[in-house]
Amino acid sequence: GCSKKSGAEALPKPMASELPVATATASSAPTDAGALGGLVATGTTLAIKQAELSAKVSGALTSVKVAEGDRVKKGQLLFVVDTSTAAMQVKQAKAQLSAAKVSLSGADLEYKRTRELARMGAVSSAALDQSKLAYDQAKVGVEQAEAAVSSARKAAADGAVRSPLTGVVAKKLKETGESVSANAAPVVVVQDISTLEVRVNLPESALATVRPGSAMSVEIRALGKTFATKVDRINPSADRATRTIEVVGLIANPEGLLKSGLLAEVRFSEVSPPPRGDQ
Repeated sequence: GCSKKSGAEALPKPMASELPVATATASSAPTDAGALGGLVATGTTLAIKQAELSAKVSGALTSVKVAEGDRVKKGQLLFVVDTSTAAMQVKQAKAQLSAAKVSLSGADLEYKRTRELARMGAVSSAALDQSKLAYDQAKVGVEQAEAAVSSARKAAADGAVRSPLTGVVAKKLKETGESVSANAAPVVVVQDISTLEVRVNLPESALATVRPGSAMSVEIRALGKTFATKVDRINPSADRATRTIEVVGLIANPEGLLKSGLLAEVRFSEVSPPPRGDQ
Protein backbone atom coordinates (compact mmCIF):
# COMPACT_ATOMS: atom_id res chain seq x y z
CA GLY A 1 0.00 0.00 0.00
CA CYS A 2 2.89 2.40 0.76
CA SER A 3 4.26 1.93 -2.70
CA LYS A 4 1.18 3.47 -4.31
CA LYS A 5 1.34 7.11 -5.35
CA SER A 6 -0.88 9.62 -3.53
CA GLY A 7 -4.11 10.42 -5.27
CA ALA A 8 -3.51 14.14 -4.62
CA GLU A 9 -0.62 14.11 -7.11
CA ALA A 10 -3.03 13.17 -9.85
CA LEU A 11 -5.24 16.24 -9.22
CA PRO A 12 -4.80 19.20 -11.61
CA LYS A 13 -3.21 22.37 -10.27
CA PRO A 14 -5.78 25.02 -9.27
CA MET A 15 -6.29 27.94 -11.65
CA ALA A 16 -5.40 31.45 -10.46
CA SER A 17 -9.07 32.47 -10.44
CA GLU A 18 -9.87 29.60 -8.05
CA LEU A 19 -7.43 30.71 -5.34
CA PRO A 20 -9.06 32.21 -2.17
CA VAL A 21 -9.32 36.04 -2.16
CA ALA A 22 -8.62 38.09 0.99
CA THR A 23 -11.41 40.52 1.97
CA ALA A 24 -10.67 43.90 3.54
CA THR A 25 -12.56 45.01 6.63
CA ALA A 26 -12.90 48.58 7.81
CA SER A 27 -11.75 49.34 11.34
CA SER A 28 -14.05 51.34 13.62
CA ALA A 29 -11.04 53.04 15.25
CA PRO A 30 -8.65 55.57 13.70
CA THR A 31 -5.54 53.90 12.32
CA ASP A 32 -2.37 54.96 10.59
CA ALA A 33 -2.80 54.01 6.94
CA GLY A 34 0.65 54.23 5.42
CA ALA A 35 -0.40 52.46 2.23
CA LEU A 36 -3.06 55.11 1.75
CA GLY A 37 -0.76 57.99 2.53
CA GLY A 38 -2.78 59.26 5.49
CA LEU A 39 -5.28 58.49 8.24
CA VAL A 40 -8.48 56.46 7.98
CA ALA A 41 -11.34 56.66 10.49
CA THR A 42 -15.08 56.20 10.72
CA GLY A 43 -17.37 59.16 11.27
CA THR A 44 -21.02 60.17 11.17
CA THR A 45 -23.06 62.56 9.06
CA LEU A 46 -25.09 65.17 10.95
CA ALA A 47 -27.54 67.89 9.92
CA ILE A 48 -25.94 71.33 9.81
CA LYS A 49 -28.97 72.75 11.69
CA GLN A 50 -31.61 71.09 13.84
CA ALA A 51 -34.62 72.49 15.71
CA GLU A 52 -36.50 70.53 18.38
CA LEU A 53 -39.85 72.30 18.61
CA SER A 54 -41.92 72.10 21.78
CA ALA A 55 -45.29 73.65 22.57
CA LYS A 56 -45.15 77.17 23.96
CA VAL A 57 -48.38 76.73 25.92
CA SER A 58 -49.95 73.77 27.69
CA GLY A 59 -53.00 72.09 26.21
CA ALA A 60 -54.16 69.48 23.70
CA LEU A 61 -52.83 69.32 20.17
CA THR A 62 -55.69 70.32 17.89
CA SER A 63 -53.68 69.48 14.76
CA VAL A 64 -50.23 68.38 13.60
CA LYS A 65 -49.78 69.62 10.05
CA VAL A 66 -46.73 67.60 9.00
CA ALA A 67 -45.46 64.04 8.77
CA GLU A 68 -41.95 62.60 8.98
CA GLY A 69 -40.04 63.19 5.76
CA ASP A 70 -42.04 66.28 4.75
CA ARG A 71 -40.09 69.22 3.44
CA VAL A 72 -40.99 72.46 5.20
CA LYS A 73 -40.15 76.11 4.69
CA LYS A 74 -39.17 78.67 7.29
CA GLY A 75 -42.34 80.08 8.83
CA GLN A 76 -44.54 77.14 7.80
CA LEU A 77 -47.17 76.07 10.36
CA LEU A 78 -46.21 72.76 12.00
CA PHE A 79 -48.74 72.17 14.78
CA VAL A 80 -51.43 73.94 16.79
CA VAL A 81 -52.22 73.69 20.50
CA ASP A 82 -55.74 74.36 21.81
CA THR A 83 -55.82 77.95 23.10
CA SER A 84 -59.49 78.24 24.10
CA THR A 85 -58.41 79.00 27.68
CA ALA A 86 -56.06 81.70 26.43
CA ALA A 87 -58.88 83.17 24.32
CA MET A 88 -61.05 83.45 27.44
CA GLN A 89 -58.16 85.15 29.23
CA VAL A 90 -57.96 87.68 26.40
CA LYS A 91 -61.64 88.54 26.87
CA GLN A 92 -61.20 88.87 30.63
CA ALA A 93 -58.14 91.06 30.21
CA LYS A 94 -60.01 93.32 27.78
CA ALA A 95 -62.90 93.67 30.23
CA GLN A 96 -60.46 94.58 33.00
CA LEU A 97 -58.85 97.14 30.71
CA SER A 98 -62.20 98.75 29.99
CA ALA A 99 -62.95 98.97 33.72
CA ALA A 100 -59.52 100.46 34.39
CA LYS A 101 -60.10 103.13 31.74
CA VAL A 102 -63.45 104.05 33.33
CA SER A 103 -61.73 104.37 36.72
CA LEU A 104 -59.05 106.55 35.17
CA SER A 105 -61.64 108.80 33.57
CA GLY A 106 -63.40 109.27 36.93
CA ALA A 107 -60.11 109.89 38.76
CA ASP A 108 -59.14 112.45 36.12
CA LEU A 109 -62.40 114.41 36.55
CA GLU A 110 -62.08 114.30 40.34
CA TYR A 111 -58.50 115.50 40.24
CA LYS A 112 -59.32 118.39 37.91
CA ARG A 113 -62.27 119.45 40.11
CA THR A 114 -60.22 119.21 43.30
CA ARG A 115 -57.38 121.15 41.72
CA GLU A 116 -59.77 123.96 40.76
CA LEU A 117 -61.26 124.04 44.25
CA ALA A 118 -57.78 124.11 45.74
CA ARG A 119 -56.93 127.10 43.53
CA MET A 120 -59.96 128.87 44.98
CA GLY A 121 -58.96 127.86 48.50
CA ALA A 122 -62.08 125.72 48.97
CA VAL A 123 -60.19 122.49 49.77
CA SER A 124 -56.99 121.72 51.61
CA SER A 125 -53.71 120.77 49.97
CA ALA A 126 -54.02 117.35 51.57
CA ALA A 127 -57.28 116.75 49.69
CA LEU A 128 -55.58 117.81 46.47
CA ASP A 129 -52.70 115.42 47.13
CA GLN A 130 -55.14 112.59 47.80
CA SER A 131 -56.96 113.29 44.52
CA LYS A 132 -53.66 113.36 42.62
CA LEU A 133 -52.64 110.03 44.16
CA ALA A 134 -55.92 108.41 43.11
CA TYR A 135 -55.44 109.69 39.57
CA ASP A 136 -51.87 108.30 39.38
CA GLN A 137 -53.02 104.94 40.71
CA ALA A 138 -55.75 104.81 38.07
CA LYS A 139 -53.16 105.42 35.34
CA VAL A 140 -51.05 102.57 36.66
CA GLY A 141 -54.13 100.36 36.67
CA VAL A 142 -54.69 101.06 32.97
CA GLU A 143 -51.08 100.26 32.15
CA GLN A 144 -51.29 96.96 34.04
CA ALA A 145 -54.51 96.04 32.27
CA GLU A 146 -52.96 96.81 28.88
CA ALA A 147 -50.00 94.57 29.74
CA ALA A 148 -52.41 91.79 30.75
CA VAL A 149 -54.18 92.06 27.39
CA SER A 150 -50.84 91.84 25.52
CA SER A 151 -49.79 88.82 27.56
CA ALA A 152 -53.10 87.03 26.97
CA ARG A 153 -52.95 87.75 23.24
CA LYS A 154 -49.41 86.39 23.08
CA ALA A 155 -50.48 83.20 24.88
CA ALA A 156 -53.30 82.77 22.36
CA ALA A 157 -50.92 83.30 19.43
CA ASP A 158 -48.34 80.89 20.89
CA GLY A 159 -50.69 78.00 20.21
CA ALA A 160 -49.49 78.00 16.60
CA VAL A 161 -45.89 76.80 16.21
CA ARG A 162 -44.02 77.47 12.96
CA SER A 163 -40.73 76.16 11.60
CA PRO A 164 -37.72 78.39 12.32
CA LEU A 165 -35.83 76.99 9.33
CA THR A 166 -36.23 75.42 5.90
CA GLY A 167 -35.59 71.68 6.04
CA VAL A 168 -37.07 68.23 6.53
CA VAL A 169 -39.25 66.85 9.33
CA ALA A 170 -36.94 64.27 10.91
CA LYS A 171 -39.25 63.24 13.76
CA LYS A 172 -42.92 63.59 14.64
CA LEU A 173 -43.23 62.69 18.31
CA LYS A 174 -46.84 63.62 19.11
CA GLU A 175 -50.22 63.11 17.47
CA THR A 176 -53.37 65.20 17.29
CA GLY A 177 -55.33 64.98 20.55
CA GLU A 178 -52.33 64.36 22.81
CA SER A 179 -51.74 66.72 25.71
CA VAL A 180 -48.54 68.74 25.74
CA SER A 181 -46.88 70.99 28.30
CA ALA A 182 -45.25 74.33 27.68
CA ASN A 183 -41.51 74.10 26.92
CA ALA A 184 -41.45 70.35 27.61
CA ALA A 185 -40.75 67.40 25.29
CA PRO A 186 -40.50 68.26 21.58
CA VAL A 187 -43.44 67.65 19.28
CA VAL A 188 -41.58 67.91 15.96
CA VAL A 189 -37.88 67.87 15.01
CA VAL A 190 -36.84 69.72 11.85
CA GLN A 191 -33.40 69.34 10.25
CA ASP A 192 -31.64 71.38 7.59
CA ILE A 193 -29.78 68.76 5.52
CA SER A 194 -28.97 70.97 2.52
CA THR A 195 -25.42 70.67 3.84
CA LEU A 196 -24.24 67.88 6.12
CA GLU A 197 -21.45 67.83 8.64
CA VAL A 198 -19.14 64.82 8.74
CA ARG A 199 -17.76 64.45 12.25
CA VAL A 200 -14.89 62.08 12.95
CA ASN A 201 -12.58 61.54 15.92
CA LEU A 202 -8.83 61.25 15.33
CA PRO A 203 -5.94 60.59 17.71
CA GLU A 204 -4.62 63.84 19.17
CA SER A 205 -1.33 63.11 17.38
CA ALA A 206 -3.17 63.92 14.12
CA LEU A 207 -2.90 67.60 15.03
CA ALA A 208 0.63 67.43 13.64
CA THR A 209 -0.69 66.85 10.11
CA VAL A 210 -4.43 67.50 9.95
CA ARG A 211 -5.66 71.08 10.02
CA PRO A 212 -8.46 73.20 8.47
CA GLY A 213 -8.18 72.90 4.72
CA SER A 214 -6.71 69.37 4.74
CA ALA A 215 -8.27 67.11 2.09
CA MET A 216 -10.92 64.58 3.17
CA SER A 217 -12.36 61.70 1.16
CA VAL A 218 -15.73 60.65 2.61
CA GLU A 219 -17.17 57.27 1.59
CA ILE A 220 -20.83 56.63 2.40
CA ARG A 221 -21.04 52.86 1.99
CA ALA A 222 -24.83 52.80 2.42
CA LEU A 223 -25.10 54.70 -0.88
CA GLY A 224 -21.92 53.47 -2.52
CA LYS A 225 -20.74 57.05 -3.03
CA THR A 226 -17.55 58.92 -2.21
CA PHE A 227 -17.32 62.69 -1.71
CA ALA A 228 -14.23 64.88 -1.79
CA THR A 229 -14.19 67.74 0.69
CA LYS A 230 -11.89 69.52 3.13
CA VAL A 231 -11.59 69.90 6.86
CA ASP A 232 -13.84 72.81 7.82
CA ARG A 233 -12.82 73.04 11.46
CA ILE A 234 -11.28 71.15 14.36
CA ASN A 235 -12.85 71.14 17.80
CA PRO A 236 -10.70 73.40 20.02
CA SER A 237 -10.81 70.91 22.91
CA ALA A 238 -9.47 67.36 22.92
CA ASP A 239 -11.36 64.57 24.68
CA ARG A 240 -9.33 63.86 27.82
CA ALA A 241 -10.84 60.39 28.23
CA THR A 242 -10.04 59.09 24.74
CA ARG A 243 -7.23 61.50 23.79
CA THR A 244 -8.94 62.25 20.49
CA ILE A 245 -9.87 65.39 18.58
CA GLU A 246 -13.07 65.94 16.63
CA VAL A 247 -12.62 66.94 13.00
CA VAL A 248 -15.53 68.34 10.98
CA GLY A 249 -15.98 68.48 7.21
CA LEU A 250 -18.93 69.70 5.14
CA ILE A 251 -20.71 67.98 2.23
CA ALA A 252 -23.20 69.80 0.01
CA ASN A 253 -26.49 67.89 -0.19
CA PRO A 254 -28.84 69.95 -2.40
CA GLU A 255 -30.94 66.97 -3.50
CA GLY A 256 -31.28 65.53 0.01
CA LEU A 257 -29.77 62.20 -1.03
CA LEU A 258 -27.67 61.99 2.12
CA LYS A 259 -29.30 61.62 5.52
CA SER A 260 -28.23 62.56 9.01
CA GLY A 261 -26.74 59.69 11.03
CA LEU A 262 -25.09 57.75 8.19
CA LEU A 263 -21.82 55.90 8.77
CA ALA A 264 -18.93 57.43 6.85
CA GLU A 265 -15.40 56.15 6.21
CA VAL A 266 -13.11 59.17 6.08
CA ARG A 267 -9.64 59.20 4.58
CA PHE A 268 -7.24 62.05 5.11
CA SER A 269 -5.07 61.14 2.13
CA GLU A 270 -3.39 64.49 1.51
CA VAL A 271 -2.20 65.38 4.98
CA SER A 272 0.99 67.39 5.34
CA PRO A 273 2.88 68.78 8.32
CA PRO A 274 2.09 72.36 9.31
CA PRO A 275 4.46 74.99 7.90
CA ARG A 276 7.49 75.69 10.01
CA GLY A 277 8.12 79.10 11.49
CA ASP A 278 10.78 81.45 10.18
CA GLN A 279 14.23 80.05 10.66
